[in-house]
Amino acid sequence: MPDDIDNAHSYDEDNEDDIEGLYHQDERVTPVKTKQTFLRMATPECLLNTILHEKFTIVRSDFSWFGPSLSHTLLMTVLKSFGVQKIWIDFFQRFLNNPIKFTADGPTASVQIRKRRVPMSHSISDLFGEVLLFTMDFAVNQKTNGLYLYQIHHDI
Repeated sequence: MPDDIDNAHSYDEDNEDDIEGLYHQDERVTPVKTKQTFLRMATPECLLNTILHEKFTIVRSDFSWFGPSLSHTLLMTVLKSFGVQKIWIDFFQRFLNNPIKFTADGPTASVQIRKRRVPMSHSISDLFGEVLLFTMDFAVNQKTNGLYLYQIHHDI
């Protein structure tokens, strides 16, 4: 039994030092904190599934260059399958297929229409990524009779 158990605060006791500590903690997200968060989520799942089903598996995955690899055709197909109205599909298509010209190709470089990649750090781009990840989560859930995927950023 720990020596400091007698000094522990009861559940409903207010402790100003503890409250102050919550507000002054370093809030930066680090890779270690991200992994700790995942482990806190996975531990109860592990215990429960080990008891109920006598098995538990963790698989780690990372989509390299997730945003730049997204196909516009795939995005529009998924949005259409979800019943997104044509006016929004057209808007999203215009947002994605913006003309680009690479300055490294020189002053005579031709303008090209982007067919892949979503603009970084834009809320619509986040929406597109989440739609595709949700679709993948759902497909995995259905094929594995209820398996859940936990996402931390675009890592699984």
